[in-house]
Amino acid sequence: ELAVIALGDFRMLLADDPRVYAFTRSLDGETLLVLGNFSGENAPVSLPDAAEWAVSELLIGNYPAADDAERITLRPWETRVYRRGA
Repeated sequence: ELAVIALGDFRMLLADDPRVYAFTRSLDGETLLVLGNFSGENAPVSLPDAAEWAVSELLIGNYPAADDAERITLRPWETRVYRRGA
């Protein structure tokens, strides 16, 4: 359904984080943020605009969202996709 998934520009984030795999896909004013915690421990996500993403639309995740507006913390083995724009 979303062209941004297949055609959006890819940008890797947090390349040095040993637990969190994070990237964005952007196309025509729409951006997706994909986050995955590949560990058995909670993992805070250190993005400069994490507070903005924490209040963005959560498209899909394997846990109910439970963040405050200040930061994102992924639970063990949690994955989320946020959408901003369009």
